[in-house]
Amino acid sequence: MNFHIDIATPAVLSGWLTPDNPSTCPRFIVRIPDRDPIEFEANVFRPDLLDLGWHATGHVGFLVDDKLIPEIASLPDVSLSEFHTGITIYRRSTSAEQIDSKLMFFDCSLMPQWRLHRIIGEHFGVQYPSIDRQPLETNLALLWNQHVSSVFASGMPNYLRYMAPLSEREYQCVALLRAPLEELAERLLFLTALSKMPRESSIRQMFEPLEEVMMLVSRTDLEKKKDIATLFRGLEGRNRDLMRSPMTRTFGAEIAEPLDRKKVAIALDHLARMRLVGRRSDYQTFSAVFDGLMQRRILSGTSHSTVPGTEELAELLRGIGPATDIIEEDLALYEFFEDSLAEMM
Repeated sequence: MNFHIDIATPAVLSGWLTPDNPSTCPRFIVRIPDRDPIEFEANVFRPDLLDLGWHATGHVGFLVDDKLIPEIASLPDVSLSEFHTGITIYRRSTSAEQIDSKLMFFDCSLMPQWRLHRIIGEHFGVQYPSIDRQPLETNLALLWNQHVSSVFASGMPNYLRYMAPLSEREYQCVALLRAPLEELAERLLFLTALSKMPRESSIRQMFEPLEEVMMLVSRTDLEKKKDIATLFRGLEGRNRDLMRSPMTRTFGAEIAEPLDRKKVAIALDHLARMRLVGRRSDYQTFSAVFDGLMQRRILSGTSHSTVPGTEELAELLRGIGPATDIIEEDLALYEFFEDSLAEMM
C-alpha cells in the first residue's frame, strides 16, 4: 500500500492510495468521535497514477469535504483510514491529551511488548505498532507523511532503511535493549508457544516468515543442552539469518548484509544518535527518563512482560557454544553498551 495526501485543510482532505493489489479499488473509513464510521470507495479518478502504471484503473483518489460531511470544517477530531488494513493515514485533533510529537520506539525482542506499546500509543493521535511487519512502501508513506503531527510507531524496523524519514520528519527515536541471551531464550520459548497455535491464528500469521524455524524449535527439547546445540548447528541460510543478532541487524546493517563485528560499531554509532537508549534490566530508570522526555507520566509504575522460564533458559544457553555464536554480535554490542553506562555513572 502506498498513499499521499495532497490537501489537508479543515474543510478539505484529498489525496490518493494505491492498495497492494493494483486491480482493486481502495475503500476508506472516516472516523469522528461519538458517530458511526463513514465508509466510501475511492471517489476521484487519478489519470496520473494510471499513466504511471501504479494502478490498473486509476480510481484511487479520495476527497473528503462538506459533500461527504457537511460540517467537516468545524469538527475538532477527524481521521481517515484504509478500510482493509485499518491503517490510519490522516488524523487531526485538537485534544490536549495527545502528545504533539512523533516517536519511534525500537524494541528488538521477537515477542512484542504490546501492552506497553498500547499504553504509550494512547497518548498519541496515530499508532503504528509492529511497523516492521508492514511492507517497505507502506512504512515509507507513513513515516514521510507530513500531515500528522502526533504519531507513535514501534517495532524493529531496519534503521538504515528508515533513517532518512525518521530524521527529516523529526521523529524522536527511543530504544529499549535487552541482554541478548535473555532475548534468545524468550525467542525460543515464544516460538514454541506459537507452534502450538492453529496455523490460521492471526498471531501466528504475524510471524509467518519464521514458520520453518518455529517448527524446528518446536521439535527441540529446550531442557537439554545437546538438543539445543543440535538446533543451532543445523540452522542454515535464511533460517540462521532470522535468528542472528537482532539488535545488530536492526541498527547496524542493511536487510541483506552479512553481519560481522564492523556492524556492531555502526549499530553503536546509530544508537548514540537516539534521544534515549535504555535496558530492560533497569526498566524503572528507563521509564522515569522516558516520562521526562515525553513530559508526562506514561510508563512509571508499569512493568514489561516476560515469558515464564526465560531466565532459566538464558542461563542454560550461556554454556552452549552454537547458541552464543548466533548472537555474538549482539553480545559484543550489549557489552559495549553496558560499559558505556558504567563509565557515565
